[in-house]
Amino acid sequence: MSGARWVDGPLGRREFRLVRLVRTGGEGEVWQAERTDNEVTARWAVKILLPERIAPDRNPRRVLNEWMRRWQQTMMRVGALHLPGVVFPAGVFTGPRPYTGGGPADSAGRALYMVSRWVDGGQDLDRWRTEHFDPAACQRVLDQICTLVESLGDEGMVHGDLTPGNIMLEHDAARLIDFTRLTHTDATPVLPGGTRGYTAPELSRPGVRVDPAIDRYAVGAVAYFLLTGVDPPHQDAGNTARRQLPRYGYPEALADHVAALLHPLPQQRPRLTVWAADLGRLIEGAYHTDGFEDLALTVDASRTAQIAATGGRRIAVARAGSRHQPLLDPLPLPAPQAVRALALARRGNGDVAVFARGNDRSVTVCVDGRWQTLPGLTAHGPVRAAAGGDGGVSAYTVGDTGLTGVTVGLDGVPTVEHHTEAARRILAVTAGPGGDVHLAVEDHTGQLRCGPADRLRPVGLADVDTAALCVNNHDEPVLIAAQTGAAELTEITDPGTDGRASRRPIPARPGIRDVACLCLRTGLLLVVAADSGLWVRPERGDWSCLWPEPVQRVAAVQGYGWRVQIAALAEGRVLFAEEDAPGRWPPRAYFLNSATD
Repeated sequence: MSGARWVDGPLGRREFRLVRLVRTGGEGEVWQAERTDNEVTARWAVKILLPERIAPDRNPRRVLNEWMRRWQQTMMRVGALHLPGVVFPAGVFTGPRPYTGGGPADSAGRALYMVSRWVDGGQDLDRWRTEHFDPAACQRVLDQICTLVESLGDEGMVHGDLTPGNIMLEHDAARLIDFTRLTHTDATPVLPGGTRGYTAPELSRPGVRVDPAIDRYAVGAVAYFLLTGVDPPHQDAGNTARRQLPRYGYPEALADHVAALLHPLPQQRPRLTVWAADLGRLIEGAYHTDGFEDLALTVDASRTAQIAATGGRRIAVARAGSRHQPLLDPLPLPAPQAVRALALARRGNGDVAVFARGNDRSVTVCVDGRWQTLPGLTAHGPVRAAAGGDGGVSAYTVGDTGLTGVTVGLDGVPTVEHHTEAARRILAVTAGPGGDVHLAVEDHTGQLRCGPADRLRPVGLADVDTAALCVNNHDEPVLIAAQTGAAELTEITDPGTDGRASRRPIPARPGIRDVACLCLRTGLLLVVAADSGLWVRPERGDWSCLWPEPVQRVAAVQGYGWRVQIAALAEGRVLFAEEDAPGRWPPRAYFLNSATD
């Protein structure tokens, strides 16, 4: 044990042996530790506060004394609650910093410690979601969290830092931990800080009084994380939930339900008991819907557009050739029947490969008409695919290990590659210059990155809702992005390059939900799915409306006769539109019918 790290506690030297760093936060570190008493070893959770993390410019002794008083008050308050599911602190003390060897160094300074029982067999929500997520379990966990947090509010307390890392699952029972920000309701001022994405917006205002609505917002943020695997944005989270959850295959009713807890006005957030009562019905409905929730579009070797759409129960496909109205035809078994996201891309031999992500997060590929599930690969969120320069195709998604690519070569054999780039959402891919597939991904800080999968670079945009990629007539990648809440698009040519990228704003329509782009001989063509409808804009021209009602998803290709064809989702159905002639559009798009209607 010469390399062991020790903490001196109230009972003496080397009272706790630090075993494993669990996480690092704004206040310090949380460790799993062991303490041996009468030859019985017990496990503990030790939170270590380092004063320079809290206030680097202040006197460390004063910072420790202030936080010592806060944590002692927290321990007394939590100990008086007597609520099931609350893991209360067992002790708070100051002492030398953790050390190895014979003893602490005099020059190392001191730290503040809070000790709680270790949740045996427990997992925080982040790890639990990775290993055990399914819709029914998600609903059960959220129901327990709502009961615990509402009971805390009824006791006149606000947790103040509810995050996936501060909620544990112990034998399927939810437990709240880390009460270092516990506060009485109506208290003021609120402690500064908090976890980005899980902190209610009113906490940014000085002098705000503590209210249970603060924790209700955090529960909404936790729900967003459980359903998507992605932390919510720091700003405009409610509207983001309304736009993003349908892209993960959830119906708009469930997206609106989560957004209700993320409302910017605290008085508009519903009580958690009321909210939880409707959650089960909405999640159950999310996986038994007849409407389509995602679509993909590509062209085959004859430049006939191939449309694929998926809902809670099936995949349907259509071919949009010359002079006939396409019909959606459900794929028969063994096609997967519970698909939430899909992508299409044409291989060099003319075969259109299908990539599908299921309810259970499995990834399935159809090559040359044969379906196969990729063992050991799980993913969440969208799937995007494009052709490569060698005749193969590549699809990208975000898995449990980060950005993941699936490549299918001319031999028809899928290969999986886990990339080291940290990503939380894939937004767009395109066949880039030189045969490389170019990507647009959102990293864990909310920044947008572009480039080949192994050379992603920041483009100077954050909080991007949706994006599209294409290659212009100068063989340069072009990024079109819509930031959260913006009514304009940002065009960046050659994104991710140092000093060479150029950008310009493009006025668009409010409530942008999705965007597609094509680089034609006449310039850049933009298509937008928005709350106000389906809109198309040529390089030199104004926006034209092809559908006047809300549209959720959109894709565009250049099909037969070099005419542009558009597929979109509205009201759970597939919309379709195509040019009458280059640059000339019909008055409005139309819904595709099913071959079984």
